[in-house]
Amino acid sequence: MQPSYGAEYRTSNPAPLHPDPLVDTIKLMTRVLWLGLWIAGLSLLAVPAPAQTLVERGKYLVERVAHCGDCHTPPDSKGKPDTTRLLKGVKTQYMTTPDITSAGPLWLSWKDEGILRFLETHNTPSGGTSKHPMPPYKLRPDDAGAIVAYLKTLK
Repeated sequence: MQPSYGAEYRTSNPAPLHPDPLVDTIKLMTRVLWLGLWIAGLSLLAVPAPAQTLVERGKYLVERVAHCGDCHTPPDSKGKPDTTRLLKGVKTQYMTTPDITSAGPLWLSWKDEGILRFLETHNTPSGGTSKHPMPPYKLRPDDAGAIVAYLKTLK
């Protein structure tokens, strides 16, 4: 019987009994480096966003979450919200939404405390509730306070 080429190769090139420790060290260091970079990348995800001021938080809630301007800002001639009259209220034949800026009659009547109470409880200062289409918001005190702080900047 003739020996196979595989058997000859195995006997002529035996595996080293002790692998090169330098190669193993380099492989280990490379893996540790990649692991470290991966962990550093994950830690960037955990870095909090820059803190918002109370007014910035209120503006975000009014414009991006509650979309108050959809009903409380009058449309311009093209039907888009008129940003020069932001949150100044709208009167149509179907509904009336109040001016919710700090210069409006609602604010002058309800004051800061009434607006806060309404946003937190959905109850007006006289004990009533708003009518449809106003959603029945019941906000956390910090969010209601942020909205009031923002609305106070609008005249």
